Amino acid sequence: MDAVSAYVRAHVTYLPGATSVEATAQEAWDLGEGVCQDLTHVTIGLLRELGIPARYVSCYLFPLSDAEVGEVVAGQSHAWIEYFSGAWTGMDPTTAFPRPSATSSWATVETTTTWHLSRVSTRVRPLPVWASSWR
Repeated sequence: MDAVSAYVRAHVTYLPGATSVEATAQEAWDLGEGVCQDLTHVTIGLLRELGIPARYVSCYLFPLSDAEVGEVVAGQSHAWIEYFSGAWTGMDPTTAFPRPSATSSWATVETTTTWHLSRVSTRVRPLPVWASSWR
């Protein structure tokens, strides 16, 4: 998994605003830039082409892990993958960090970040043309 993630990061640079929500994995690959959802879609495509089950996970990142209930904080959405190798394992292709399992309603990652999982999807956009020639 690490090799696929590193391969994607070597070819698609994380750049906020580089793509829109409608961008496909192929567009991000061709552009060589994208956001977390793009790196996630590209990684899922490659893993699935290799026969490894993979799914898309999205969440909201709240920078204050100790925020009080009702306290307003600025959050961000984020996407990463889970791949199946006997159990679903989270991996963030944008940062190469492990991520919490989507089977939990919440998880604390690192020491100051709380990830609230909002959606797990087994769907991904159509497999890009380049994925079949990656092997």
